[in-house]
Amino acid sequence: MYMVHQRTTTAVREGYRDTDAAELGRQLEGARRARAWLEGLAIDPEVRAWLVEPIAVIEEALTECQRRART
Repeated sequence: MYMVHQRTTTAVREGYRDTDAAELGRQLEGARRARAWLEGLAIDPEVRAWLVEPIAVIEEALTECQRRART
């Protein structure tokens, strides 16, 4: 699973490399909303965690991109 997360992080970094901080903020907010929605699903906790994990990776990568865009 680690390799999938690394590929996802790299894809987000490359895809949003030249994106301004405002747009990164909008994308990050969308990721946070998606994660919150998934975390609120009334389903098996193991399945829910499996769904939330890739969104958390995207959220983390977007946060990193936004931090870089501000510097």
